[in-house]
Amino acid sequence: MNNNKKYFRLDITEYQDYISLMADYSNLSMTKYISKLIEDDIAKNVNTYNKLLQREKVLKEIDNMMEISNS
Repeated sequence: MNNNKKYFRLDITEYQDYISLMADYSNLSMTKYISKLIEDDIAKNVNTYNKLLQREKVLKEIDNMMEISNS
């Protein structure tokens, strides 16, 4: 676990009633309910996410090569 990470602030004010009701219905805290939503989304989009990570890695490598060739 990376202890250097900061809290991520997210304004969900307009969804607070929904989250509160659904969290209560699911017998979860609102934080755990939102975390579960994200976990479910990650599972659903794991292939896309991995492709995007690979794309970011390639773009970073290209940037590094460009910096080397420009120096």
